Formats: sequence, C-alpha cells, structure tokens
Amino acid sequence: MTLKELYSQVRGGKAKGQLGKYQLLSRHERQLAKYVTTMGGGSIKVCIRVFESGYVLYEEDEKFTVFHLSEIVNKNMEYDTTDSTLVSRKERNIQSEVLMSSEWYVRIILEGNDRIMRNREKVEADHTEFSYSGISEDMAQLGTSDDYLKEIIKELDHQKMLEIF
Repeated sequence: MTLKELYSQVRGGKAKGQLGKYQLLSRHERQLAKYVTTMGGGSIKVCIRVFESGYVLYEEDEKFTVFHLSEIVNKNMEYDTTDSTLVSRKERNIQSEVLMSSEWYVRIILEGNDRIMRNREKVEADHTEFSYSGISEDMAQLGTSDDYLKEIIKELDHQKMLEIF
C-alpha cells in the first residue's frame, strides 16, 4: 500500500495540542497499518502503527514519537548528505509525489527517525552531564558536619559557572 492509499483511509484530523504515546493508545483506535522491522544490523527494533485518526506512533527501541500523517503527506523532504556533488537544496529534495507513491512506511521511517534524532539533540543541548563522584568524595571528607551541604551547593554553582563560560 502506498502512503497516498493509506492517507485516504484516515478518518480524522490533527487535534490541538500534542498527543502522547499513552494518550494515543488509551483511545483504543483501530489500526490502519502496522510495520515492524530492525535497523542497524538488527540492533534497533522499529515499530510503526498508524491509527484511523491519522496519528502515527513511531518507536525505535525505547524511544518513540507521535505525529499526524497530515504533517508529512504531500510535502517534499530535504535530506542531509555528505555527497559534495549535491550542493544545492534542490538536489537534496525528495519530491512529495515520489514519497506519496512509495510504500507507506518509507516516509514514516524517515520522519520518525529524524524526529527522534532532533529530540535527542534538543535534550542533550538542554541538559548537562554532571558527575557526582567528586562531590561524593568531598562529602566523605566532610563527614556529617553542618557545612557539607553548603560545600555541595558551592561546588554545583561553580560547575554551573564553568558551563556558562
């Protein structure tokens, strides 16, 4: 089945607000399509479910994303490439007609994987990895004195300032 054929079976539009995985599953909607495969030499399990309302649940191992088919149908897709001969945006575009006439899961795999990667990059950019091993050593040296909490806060503030600079 093509993406165009699948989309013609959708009986709903995108709701306001973001719909999550558990909200979507709790609606007990009929599934229009399901696709399960592995990627990365079999190390990553991918499961795609498309529901009658048009929502897609894309899962890669423990990660997932939810989006509506209306967000991706009839839209060109730009892809990243390391091929230096393809320098213009036009050359890096996959036309919507090609995607709409391909197997339904091809465009969803591309979109789902891209969304998970963007989400991961956003989370990593918003969060700092912090090691508590140095603080725990300081705590052991400080013992149970009343000042140990002040020292920990001071160290955390110091780490934040280093991060800012």
